[in-house]
Amino acid sequence: MSCQDCQGLVASVIVKALGKSNNATSDELTKAMQFICIYRQIEEQTICDAFLRQYSDMVLYTFTNTHLDLEGICALAFDVCPIPDNPFFNWQIPLPSTPKPPVQPIPAPKPDAPKLRVLHITDIHLDLEYEIGSNAACRDSFCCRRESGVPSNDSSKAGQFGDYRSCDVPLWTLESMFEYISTNEQFDYIMWTGDISPHNTWNQSKEFQLHNLRVVDALFRKYFPTKAVYPAVGNHDGFPNDGFPLPSIKDSHSYQWYLNELAELWPQHHLPASIVPTVLT
Repeated sequence: MSCQDCQGLVASVIVKALGKSNNATSDELTKAMQFICIYRQIEEQTICDAFLRQYSDMVLYTFTNTHLDLEGICALAFDVCPIPDNPFFNWQIPLPSTPKPPVQPIPAPKPDAPKLRVLHITDIHLDLEYEIGSNAACRDSFCCRRESGVPSNDSSKAGQFGDYRSCDVPLWTLESMFEYISTNEQFDYIMWTGDISPHNTWNQSKEFQLHNLRVVDALFRKYFPTKAVYPAVGNHDGFPNDGFPLPSIKDSHSYQWYLNELAELWPQHHLPASIVPTVLT
C-alpha cells in the first residue's frame, strides 16, 4: 500500500469511524477496520472479527485525540508515508551546557573480585489451554488448542511438552523447567522481563491477563522462595496487547488495573516496599 493509497483509505473509510464526526462510535470503527483486515487478508475473518472487537475502543480513543493529519496517521500507524514535518515527530531534548567529561576506560575486575550469577527469564508466553495431540499446524496464527482443529497426520500433533510451530508453552513444561532450575542451578537473583500471556491476542481480557500473571508469579514464589526477583512488564502484558496508556489517562482506558496488581505481587519477591509508588505511577 502506497502513501497516497493509505491517505485515501483513511480519508474515505476510516476518518468518520475514527471520530472525525460527532456521532462516531466504536461499532463504526470496527466495521471499517474489519473491512481492511479482511480485504488485506491480514487474518481469517473470525480472527479479524475478534481482534477488532478487542482493539476498536483503544484505536477510537487514540485517533479521536490525535493532532495528526492523514499523512501523519499513515506514517505512524501504517509506516507507508515519510515522516512529516510535524513537531510530534521532530523534537529535541535540551542538554545542559556542562562539557561532557572524557571517557575513562573501565578497569577489568580482579580475578578474586566478587561475582554475581543472574537467572534471566523472559517471554514465557504461557498457554493454559495447550492440549497435547491437538493440531500444531492449523491455519490460524496460533495453534495447539482444542479449537485448532483435527491434525491431518501424526506429525501435525502438538507434542507433550510443547511445539516449535505456532504454539506456546504448556504449564507443566514451565513448572518442570522451574523445578529443574531450582534444584540444579546456582544464581544470586532473578530478572523476569515479562511477556507472560500467550499469542492469542485477539481473544483476551483484563481478567485473562491477571490470571496468567498470578499463575506465573506463584511459580516464582514456589520454586524460588528465597531469591530476589526483579521484574519488568512486557508488551504482551497489557490489554489489549501493546496498549500502555500514559499515567495521565485516568478513564476506562487506564492501565491502573494491572499496575495495582503488580504493586501487590512484586514486593513479595524480596523487594522493598519503597518500590510500590514507582510501580503505581
